[in-house]
Amino acid sequence: MTIHDVVYIACAQDLQSQLGKFYYTAMMRASAHLSTRIITDSVFSKNEIIRYLHIDPDKITVIYPAVDAAFGRIFRRSRS
Repeated sequence: MTIHDVVYIACAQDLQSQLGKFYYTAMMRASAHLSTRIITDSVFSKNEIIRYLHIDPDKITVIYPAVDAAFGRIFRRSRS
């Protein structure tokens, strides 16, 4: 499972619908607990997932959104 953030749990007051708050929180918690592994894109998000969803830190892997250095830089020739 990929979780980018838990902003709607951390800032639940920003959701106008009480039903929306309940649904989002319940589905996110259930999905996270049923998942074998969780990936996220920052250490901050990992810490928020641990804090708000009470997930074992060993279950979460941070994968940064970037191109691997192995791809190198592409040089373009100018058209003269």
